[in-house]
Formats: sequence, C-alpha cells, structure tokens
Amino acid sequence: MTSLKSIIFYVLLIFFLFVTLTSASGITVSAFIDKAEATLDDQLNLSVTVNGAQKISEPVFPPVKDFQIIPNGNSSEVKIINGVFSASKAFNYILIPQREGNFTIEQIRVEVQGKVYKTNPINIKISSSVANEPKVISESKDFFLTAEVSNPNPYINEQINYIIRFYRKVPVSDASLERPNFEGFLMEEYGKEKETVKVIDGNEYLVYETKVALFPTRPGKLEIPPAKLRFEAVKKSKNRGFFADPFSDDPFFSRGQIESKILSTKTLEVQVKPLPKENRPANFANLVGNFKFTATLNKDKIKIGESATLTLEVSGHGNIRGVPEPSLKESPDFKVYSDQPATVINNEGNILTGKKIFKKAIIPLKEGTFHIPSVEISFFNPETGKYEKAISQKVTFTGLITGEDDKLHFVENFKGLNPKESIKVLRKDILPINMSISALKDQRLNLYDPLYLAFSMIPALSYLSCLIYKKRKDRYLGDIKFARSKKAFKEAKKKIKEAKIEHEMGKEDFCADLSRAVREYLGNKFNITGSALTPGEVLEKLEAAGIDKNSVEETKKFLEKLEYEKFVSKTLSVKKIEELLNSGKELLKRLEKDFRRTTL
Repeated sequence: MTSLKSIIFYVLLIFFLFVTLTSASGITVSAFIDKAEATLDDQLNLSVTVNGAQKISEPVFPPVKDFQIIPNGNSSEVKIINGVFSASKAFNYILIPQREGNFTIEQIRVEVQGKVYKTNPINIKISSSVANEPKVISESKDFFLTAEVSNPNPYINEQINYIIRFYRKVPVSDASLERPNFEGFLMEEYGKEKETVKVIDGNEYLVYETKVALFPTRPGKLEIPPAKLRFEAVKKSKNRGFFADPFSDDPFFSRGQIESKILSTKTLEVQVKPLPKENRPANFANLVGNFKFTATLNKDKIKIGESATLTLEVSGHGNIRGVPEPSLKESPDFKVYSDQPATVINNEGNILTGKKIFKKAIIPLKEGTFHIPSVEISFFNPETGKYEKAISQKVTFTGLITGEDDKLHFVENFKGLNPKESIKVLRKDILPINMSISALKDQRLNLYDPLYLAFSMIPALSYLSCLIYKKRKDRYLGDIKFARSKKAFKEAKKKIKEAKIEHEMGKEDFCADLSRAVREYLGNKFNITGSALTPGEVLEKLEAAGIDKNSVEETKKFLEKLEYEKFVSKTLSVKKIEELLNSGKELLKRLEKDFRRTTL
C-alpha cells in the first residue's frame, strides 16, 4: 500500500511540473477592444488576456488621459484537450472617451511569474457625439446621460445649477449615480428629483433629472469631472411576436436578458469671474445674490432687568449660509446678547431662496425711551453687476422701572418701634408649617409592603433577563442560519415599508423593490441569496420545506403579478399600490405562519 501511494505521488508531481513548464514556456499576453471607432457617447470594452498562466498580477496601464478606465471583472479558463493543458485569464475594462480625436493606448504591462510581458498598442478613433439635447437619435440609442451647468461664466459665490439627465427607452434596474467631486465649489442640495417624458425625433424617452446648486469659491477656470451612472438594462428580444410571453424579457424569469451598463458625462468647464474692485463697500463680506433685511422686537415695553427678543432676518436668493452676523453698536442704555443663528433654505424651483435669522436678547439698564439703530449688510448683485445694500429699520422701545409688587421682600425692618415689634412679616414662608400631630406618623419601612417586595425582585429579574439575552445573542452569532431565519420577517416588513416610501418620493422601482423584499425573505429563511432565486427554485425550496401548497401557489402568482406590473404598466394608481402592499403583507404573514408550523 505504501509503494502504491508513493507511485501516485510521483506521478502527480511529474504531471504538475510538466504542466508548469509547459505553461511557462507558452505564456502570451494580448489586448483586444470591441470596436476601433466610436463616438463620445459610446463606451468601449477592453480585454487584457493572458494565456498559459493563471496566477497573474493586475495589468498596469500607461498614463491614459483621453479615457476613463473602469474595471469590469475578471474571468479564468482551464482546458485539458488530448493531454494538452491550457490556462488563460482575462481582465475586462470599460473605456469611456473624454474627447474626440485619434488616440493610441500604449503597451499595457503584465507581470507573470516574475517576468514582465507587454501587450500590443491599441489605436482608437473617437468622433464627436450628439449634443446634450440631441435632435436626431437613432432607434438603437435606448439610453444616454447628459450633464450641463446653467451658467458657465458666473461670478465668485454666484449660484449656478449642475443638472444631470438620464434618458431611457427601456426598463432599467439597480441604477446607481456617482456624482463628481465638486472641487472649488460649495454645494447645496435641491429637493426631489424630477421625472418627465420627452419626445426626441419621434422617440419617446423617460427623462430622470437631478440637480445641485453650486457656488464657485475662486476665480479662473474650474473643471467639473464626469458623473457616472451604473445600471442593469433589459436587453430587447429581436424575435418577439405579439403573443410572446410578457415575462420573457425579465431577468427574474429568464437568465441572460440583463446587460450591465456604465454611462458617463463629459467634463464641464466653468470660467469664474472675479468680483469687481470698483465701489466695493468696506463692510462687504463676499455675499453674492439679492437680499432684503428686516428687524423686529417682540415687545416695545421692557422692564429693567428683563429681556425682549430682537429678530434680524436676512432673506433673498444667493449664498444664504454665507450671510455674516450683523453687529449692533454697544449702548450704555441696554445690553445685547446674541443667540445661535438659524438658516432656512427653500430648495424648490430653479433658484435657491431662503433666510438667515439672528436673534438677540435686549435688556434695558435704565428707564427711558431708546432706539436700536438700523443695521446694514452689503452684497454684490450679479443681475445688476453692482454692489448694493440691505438696511433694516430702526427699532424703538421703552425701559420701565420694576413695580413694587415684583420686589422679593419677605420681612421689613421698622426703626424706632418697640424692639419686640421691630420686624413686620410681609409674606409667609414658601413651605407650609405643619400644625397637626398627624405629621408625626411612623415613617419606618414596612418589609411586607407589596411595593417593597416588587422592587426587591428587580435585581433577580434583571439578572435572568440578561442571561436569556446573552444566550440568545450567542446563538445569533454562532448560528447564522438561525439568525437570518429569525430576522427574516421583520426585515421583509421594513423593506416593504421602504418600498412604499421610495415610491411616494418619486422612485419608479416599487414593483421591483416589493419583489426583492419577498425573495430576500425566502433567501433568509433558506440561508441562501434570495435576490438570485428563480421562480422554479422558489417553488422547489418551498415545497421541500413542507410549506402549504396554497401558499406556494400564492407566492408564485404574486411574484408573476409584480413582474407583469413592472414591465407592462408604466404607472401605478394609488389603489393599485395599496392592493399590492396589502397582498405582500398578507403573503408574508401566511408564509411566516407556515414556516413556524413546519419547525414545530
């Protein structure tokens, strides 16, 4: 037996040495691109393939300024045909062109087994693309992404809008937008995203629009890098007849119908103008926009030592958060104490409006009529190209002497009277004086008092609760299947609630989110990845778990209904949304009840 093991060991050793030597001697590295000519709206697929080895370091690209290079996964292949061993590994990338022209990607370096290999250079021609709002688009253009700024030549601190629009004709899912880094700008979020329908050259597109407000912080040329959108697109079937299955294009019911896509916008340039030096006020603090200034006092008569609230409000449109705090001149007649300012932004419409509120406590120091002088702020108005001022109105109030009834005296001394009556009581003490003997009742603790017994049980009950909690937590940490199963129902209800909220916020993936909540619930119950379950696998798993046949059939019909609504119905009524939500909740309750019954 020992000799047989030795023979097998040496045979395997020789085989692997032969494989290694054969592989090392036949290593080749090459680079391929799917098309040599493209437009600025296209994306190209680049593959770096290494034949003859598998343990390979990541390829190293030369400096590439004309394309964005985005990794798109790796793939490996091993073959043994007629005793000949071959192995290969491919590194896949997506190239997004940044400008038009003829370009060459120089040799890409790959290190294999300590030796450096280089690919062949790649020549690419990029032509100009259609404009941001294209007039002519081919029918094959199912989606594209654009970005623009509302004003490419603003002043410092003047608001401009950065707008991203995603046009599509086909269903998409799992969309993820990556905004650029707005270096050199202050950013302010707008409200809800907007969805509209637009017809371009006879083609109807659903347009998803999102925007942010930008305030440039320095003069000169500023660049806004490209934004990226990653999503899954439904691939159209070329041979689809009138009576074709409406679910055949759905990734849940048919594998291989989904394409991963990455779109990118162009780099945008903004030329920022400096603010003019002529006629610049001495108190100017880089405030740009158009503003007005008001001042109000909550009462016009204030007792000495008491306070009233002065509200200074700056409102308008522009960089509201940059409004400096107005300063009041010191006065010997009253004290001024400042509170933290509050900012309110209205992010509806195309221009951000809002107000900044400063509150100050005014405390008079003496009797009389006093004036709080007007306060002014300076700003640059880009609409007129001039420096302007906003001035608050003057505020008047009266300081009053505190009344006698408000003085805190409990006794009063009368000089010259009988010593026994030299103190006159004005008010009784705050605490009442107990005059009855009932106040002297026994205050000792009664050990048989039910309240005392209840409190004495708290430490023991707390210990038992902590012990049970710890054991349950240990099981959750040690038994992943148990933890996922126990949390499944609660997480599913939470995701259904989130699906409804996102739909109310304008998201259109309600049916997909609801379907995902049910599938992930089943995945947690079976301790597998629920989002990858197909209908056949769902039925098999439920039947194998002993779930009631009616529940299995109901689950199948509900998922099919969601997929039908997702791809056939463009919009869902409020009544339909509530119907689907209630059906989903009832289905989850029924399944949870069946799962508990099967585990008893």
